[in-house]
Order: sequence, then C-alpha cells, then structure tokens
Amino acid sequence: MSASLDLDHLRVFDAIARYGSVTAAARKLYRSPSTVSYIVRRLESALGVTLLDRSAHRVNLTPQGRMLVVEARSLLAQAERITHKVRRVNAGWEPEIGIAISDLVPRGRVLSLLQHFYAVSPDTRIRLTHEVLSGGWDALADGRTDLTLGVPADGAPPLPLEIRPLGKIQFIFVTSPDHPLARIDAPITIEALRRHRAIAVGDTSRNLPVRTLRILEAQPVLSVPDQETKRKAILAGLGVGFLPKRLIADDLARHRLVAPRLSFADISTHELCYAWRAGESGRGLAWLTDYLANEARYRDWHW
Repeated sequence: MSASLDLDHLRVFDAIARYGSVTAAARKLYRSPSTVSYIVRRLESALGVTLLDRSAHRVNLTPQGRMLVVEARSLLAQAERITHKVRRVNAGWEPEIGIAISDLVPRGRVLSLLQHFYAVSPDTRIRLTHEVLSGGWDALADGRTDLTLGVPADGAPPLPLEIRPLGKIQFIFVTSPDHPLARIDAPITIEALRRHRAIAVGDTSRNLPVRTLRILEAQPVLSVPDQETKRKAILAGLGVGFLPKRLIADDLARHRLVAPRLSFADISTHELCYAWRAGESGRGLAWLTDYLANEARYRDWHW
C-alpha cells in the first residue's frame, strides 16, 4: 500500500461520508476539525483529485470521493479481518485445520460439529477431505490432515498418535430382493457367494497398505467411493455386500433390501476411532477433540 493511502486517513474520510460533515466526523473521532480537514487535503493532494464538494453548507462527496469511500470501506474491513486473525493465531487458534472424514461418519454429524466450532472460532478455515479405511490413517501420517474421523481401530500406523473411540459399527450382508442369492432358502455358502459380484468401497490410502474387507478370493468386485454409493449399487442389483445396519434400516423395513442367511458369520462389528498427532497443541484442534470426546460418551458417531 502507498504511504499516501494510510489506513487512518481512510478511516477519517469514511467518517466524513458517514456523518455528513468535517465537524461531525471530528467529534466522533475525538479530533479537531482542522486535523480532519488537513487529512482530507492530504488525500486529495496524493490522489490528484477533489474528494469533497465544499460549495454547500453540508459536505457532499464528489464522484471520485464516492468511489474512494466504497473502496476504503472494503479495504478497512479486510484490514480488520486480518488483524483479528493474526491476534487469534497469536492466542493459539490455528488459521486452518484439516479434517479427514470416513464414509462411515454421517455428514450431518460433521456439519453439526462445525456449527458449534464456528461459534467459537469463525475465522479458522476448515478443510474437509474424504478418506476410506486406511486412507484416514495415511492422511494423518502423511500430514495431509490434522484430525481423522471414523478410522478402523486396528489400522493405526506406528507413530505417536492420540487415538479415541467413536463407537462400534455393525455391518449386515444384504442383496436386492431380485438378486439370485435372495431366492436361495438355505444359508449361502462361500462358494455360492464367490460367484456373484461384491460391491466394495475402495481404500483411499496412498502410502500405507491398502485394505479390503469381506471380499473373497477370485470374487468379481465393483469398487465405489463411499457407503451411500455402495448402498445404491446393491439396490440396483449390481452386486451384494455388507452395509452399516443403521444406514439400511429403512431399506430392510420396506423390503428394498433383504438380508439372506450366510453359512458363515453374516454380521460383523468394527470399532471406529478418531485420532490426531500427539503433541499438537492448537486451541482449535483441542476444542474439536474435546467436543468429540463429549459426543462419544452419549452417542455413536457413525451409521
């Protein structure tokens, strides 16, 4: 910024525009009218334009003055936001926090979390990313995120991490009512299941070993990005698979999906966690993890 466009000078000119006269602006700013008039003349001299029409009793802005006051207000507001953010960073609030979200965490819960967070830290930028299975651990280990939600409890990398439980999630084997496996009366064997396409959510890990769950050797697979897409693929008859019990409760009740019996375990339970790197001490991350700890005491944070 040019020294001629001092922020204080712009505040003075904005006050003149707001209160209608040099005298009124001086009174509001606790300055003398001569000081305020001098500042306006400095601005006019620096810009080479006339900013005030002084021919009438009440000061009016020239077209150039009206343009300046619009731009000045925008600049002053931005300067105020910058000052506020810098002071919050100095007080320990991070300017940005990355959160990796598993497809097993309902988005509504995450949005509720952010509503509460923004009430105490509206200036922190939150960056949400989607990760599946080991992808959440990988994003944390690789520094792509600061907090990961909904990661499997048994997949943590050997790093100094803080890990807390989000709850246990139950999966049920389901098919569409028109699928050939839905018409078998006896429990379905592994060999029978192997002949039909499985719908699986693909692991998003870049560096850690990729995991696959409940996929049989040599079984055809359709890989999808999340549980909701998997649910829709099974509803469409594209394949079969295990889905979170809560996610498909209404589909089962309305017979849009059915749960054929398997000759082996047809229900599986997994523990989910949230985690962050040990030693992280920002106030925003601390607030988020405290909120999650309180939430996990009263309800599961998953489908």
